[in-house]
Amino acid sequence: MKPSELRRKSQKCSCRLCFYCDDPLERHEHDHFPVPKSAGGTRVVATCLDCHDYKDRIPVYKWDLAALWAAHMELFKGLDPSRYKGLYGDDLIDALWEDSLLSETEVMARWKSLTPIARVLYARIRALREVDMR
Repeated sequence: MKPSELRRKSQKCSCRLCFYCDDPLERHEHDHFPVPKSAGGTRVVATCLDCHDYKDRIPVYKWDLAALWAAHMELFKGLDPSRYKGLYGDDLIDALWEDSLLSETEVMARWKSLTPIARVLYARIRALREVDMR
């Protein structure tokens, strides 16, 4: 291990808030956002253990259905459904991701207004998309 790596590991982290829920951090992890490390991502954000688990470890089918539905409605608010008429499966998913409303720039512009579960859902979907695109 290089001396600079040892120094970084021994330094106390100065992260204060979870990137997804804005709660104060005690024990936490660093998450690659928006591109996972496995897809070449280098940007990391501080996350509480709960948000990190929801993003990476808890299957979506185990999420609270009402919260998951509300998060979907938040993320897709403003999308024009008529633009996607006749599209199914991968074609629909590709078209949705090409919509500017779901671009990183647009989502980050509305980040503060999104609920924590919508933020985690965006990060999870984006991570899956980035890995799938490799």
